[in-house]
Amino acid sequence: MPKGNHKNHARGSQSHRWNDGKMLSPHGYVKVRIGRSHPLADPNGYCYEHKLVVAAAGIAVPDGHVIHHRNEDKTDNRLENLEVIPRIDHSIQHSGGALSDNDVRAIRDAYASGFADTTTLAEKYGVPHQRVWKIVKGMVRKSAGGPICSGSLRGKHDALPTVRS
Repeated sequence: MPKGNHKNHARGSQSHRWNDGKMLSPHGYVKVRIGRSHPLADPNGYCYEHKLVVAAAGIAVPDGHVIHHRNEDKTDNRLENLEVIPRIDHSIQHSGGALSDNDVRAIRDAYASGFADTTTLAEKYGVPHQRVWKIVKGMVRKSAGGPICSGSLRGKHDALPTVRS
């Protein structure tokens, strides 16, 4: 008998690796096992949970549109947290594009000077604090200028030289 072919392995929910049919994708989205024959399934039989929720509600996602998590928590797949928006609007929201270059510089200056933290700046400019964090760290909008902070954003941080375009 070939090695490993003795049929004694625990399968399905009896396996120590069983995950109730859910897993987290490398990008932080919840994937659900739905079977390979389902139209939304990937080759392994999984589908993003937020796509299933929207489809179950009968909401169509036209070409050029994406499903956006309103609170930016990729694991919060309640229907009231999901909205279908044009891909370009989604890109602008996540790049900090709704803010002017002057706003981005002001956010970086206020943070670097210790005047305000990311939560306060997010409230002031009407954007999620995660977006402010990305702006302050220089993950987005580097060309807007202003001091970009390296290291941890908790407590003391180092400001790098101002980036000018």
